Amino acid sequence: MGLAIYAQGVGHQRLRMVADDRDASFVRLCLSAPLGSIRRGVMPHGDTMFNSWQTERLIEELEALPAGRPAVIDEILEVAWLALKKAGYVYIIGD
Repeated sequence: MGLAIYAQGVGHQRLRMVADDRDASFVRLCLSAPLGSIRRGVMPHGDTMFNSWQTERLIEELEALPAGRPAVIDEILEVAWLALKKAGYVYIIGD
């Protein structure tokens, strides 16, 4: 199993989940991210939680990726936007 990315509400209730694709596209984008990128904080084999400030940075970075990005990135963006709108968290469970 790969990463599971959740939108959580302010009380940490799970609102929506998306899994990384078979090619581990999100993991690969995180591992290859430049220094200073919020994506560098994603732990492929552990759990990662982003607060609203960090979620905003994640959204900015993912939206800045070039056209032709893997479809799972758009799904992760939807999860991140939902978490931000609910003043919650993005919670990523590693493999």
